[in-house]
Amino acid sequence: MTAPARPPTPPSGISPQLTPRQREVLDLLAKRRTNPQIAEALGISLDGAKWHVSEIIGVLGVDSREEAADWWREYNGLPSRLRRWAAGIFAGGAGWRWAATGGIAAAAVAFAAVAYAIYASLGADEEAASGDLPATPTVVTEQPTAPAGGGAATPTVTAAPGGPVVGGVASQPLTVGDPAELPRGITSYYAIMGYATEGDGNSLRRAYRDSAGQLRTRELFAPLQQYGRVYDWTADFDRGLVYAAVCTQGYCGNYATPSADAQARVFASTDGGVTWTDSPPVAFGSFFMDVTPHGVIVREFNAGTQEVRHYLYPSGTELAPPAGVSANMTPEYIEGLGMYWKTEDARFLLSNGEEVIAAFTGWDDGHPNYRHILTGFRNGDLLVVWSTFANKPYDEQPFDVFYAAVDRAGNVKRSVHYPGDADIRLDDVLTDSFVLGNVLDRSGTRSVLGEDMEVALIDLETGGVHPILELSAGMTGGNSHPFTMGATTGNVLEVTGAGDCLNVRDQASAGGAVLDCYADGVLLVDRDEQRADGGVTWLAVRTPDGRAGWASAEFLSQ
Repeated sequence: MTAPARPPTPPSGISPQLTPRQREVLDLLAKRRTNPQIAEALGISLDGAKWHVSEIIGVLGVDSREEAADWWREYNGLPSRLRRWAAGIFAGGAGWRWAATGGIAAAAVAFAAVAYAIYASLGADEEAASGDLPATPTVVTEQPTAPAGGGAATPTVTAAPGGPVVGGVASQPLTVGDPAELPRGITSYYAIMGYATEGDGNSLRRAYRDSAGQLRTRELFAPLQQYGRVYDWTADFDRGLVYAAVCTQGYCGNYATPSADAQARVFASTDGGVTWTDSPPVAFGSFFMDVTPHGVIVREFNAGTQEVRHYLYPSGTELAPPAGVSANMTPEYIEGLGMYWKTEDARFLLSNGEEVIAAFTGWDDGHPNYRHILTGFRNGDLLVVWSTFANKPYDEQPFDVFYAAVDRAGNVKRSVHYPGDADIRLDDVLTDSFVLGNVLDRSGTRSVLGEDMEVALIDLETGGVHPILELSAGMTGGNSHPFTMGATTGNVLEVTGAGDCLNVRDQASAGGAVLDCYADGVLLVDRDEQRADGGVTWLAVRTPDGRAGWASAEFLSQ
């Protein structure tokens, strides 16, 4: 799973009990509106706007309008478990900076060149299954419901030359280009959330493209919805692990104190979110933060003592930070790097106290107010993100958001950037050159605000940002936007018609030892090999937790 940032702990005793007018003002603060602009937008006097801002600062217990805006971006409508992935565009260590990107191309376009580059990149990755590009690339229209055949064309956007230099490397500007289809060989996991509204943490979808070019989607939380609403969850999709806390009665927290009658259950899935079993409960005030090979990092806040502790679920192993790190800081985990903590002076220390990316100095230029290690590449490099405000007053932005691929020491391999009024978030690493993220379309038609969030494919080499509109096909209204939550690579085979479950064996034979048995709907990675034995065609697969095995082709849909 990717490793975006953690939100700050809210001020003690704060609960977002705000009036409708205060929420309107906060929405405008979050868009960096000045007091005169707030007054004009709401049809009130300038003194009235100032009074509302002052009241909000007092209610939230923060020190400034900037902190109030950041608090609102962080805590407005994002269930706690969904906070982690938002780090890509955090600024000021707390909030989102979604604003205009300009219009996204609406005409039907082909995506053959970008898809081919992804396939080439995936093919170079020993962990990814091989796969051929379809002979006739498909075409995406503005609101596709299924792929349609069409001719190939190169995307029209190429990155502009020049730009800032980061760590001796020219930073490439990110540019919104032609829409793209989700390429075969990528499985996308995304939540259905609301932009600037209370989002729906009760939805987690999976999407992939089969060998015929058909986009296949599945709502993974559907089996849990009979018990109540999912209010907290975390996942490591590369290991097939998903943990979800379901509120079965009352109000279980997240935005305010749980109700007296609140009850909850925790469910676990080891097959990527298809089947679920009961798991040990966690106390209210505890939130799943990240998955490690040894368990889930849990942050527990005691409202009575105001104490924070971190432990591994379900073992209960306490997590102690290295010397010099506040006990309030939440540890994070990145595959290949391990568990690490961020210090109050924005350094990054492993459990043994070793500092990582210490050599990186790119974010020292311009006095940034935010920096974070976002996630890791398969080659061991790290994706870091930071924003620059140059210590300007809040209303005197623009600011810039930068991403850089750096090695463990902090040496820059490549960098991309965008101005703060063009919101593009990088999140899920696919290859060394491509990531999934989100982009805001200010001219969108699905949102009540006229602003649509789209999952996007982002090319770190060219700076091209390509919205994947088909993932939002059929969505309407302000609470219906897809937000990327994770991705895995490799062509997949879906278990279909297997009855109780399909045995995956260690050999291409009915006599092989059973590694595990998987229900219909589970995805197995195609290792691109087949054998015949005993009248059965066996396909080489990889299980959700990464083991190599064999399964009958009869029960696998390609």
